[in-house]
Amino acid sequence: MSDTPTLIIDGLVQNRLALGVADFERYPAEARIADVSQLLPKREGRAVKLAALIADARPQPEAKYLTLHSSDGTFSASIERAEVEDRALLIYQQSDGLPVPESAGGPLRFVIPNFNDPCANVRGLGRIELSATPGRDTRPSLTQIQTKKQAQ
Repeated sequence: MSDTPTLIIDGLVQNRLALGVADFERYPAEARIADVSQLLPKREGRAVKLAALIADARPQPEAKYLTLHSSDGTFSASIERAEVEDRALLIYQQSDGLPVPESAGGPLRFVIPNFNDPCANVRGLGRIELSATPGRDTRPSLTQIQTKKQAQ
């Protein structure tokens, strides 16, 4: 069930997943977004809904948090599942069928439309870990982000 790039979904799940682009393409049409620019005007590409991926992993009842890990291991964000599960997307391919370039956050880009924390949109996503409590989180605080923007 895999080709590159691979996304691992594990932790408090009954069905650990290792997914690649071909796997995302096999999800039913209602689980995919053919053109994310309709939801996110500054983005482009094809995406799969997080809710569909999580449903396939069959989370255990106590799995209340998602920790999103970049594939290089340098970044992670831990978020309450209930806050994002129904709206988050994983962009896995450009609209022309080519891989998402690293410059655009690829090869797998996690985005949450209408979410107040831009650092939760994880570039180069490699793993989604479900847990009962918050996991590793290396995001800067919103205060740090706002201070940095004001200084520019």
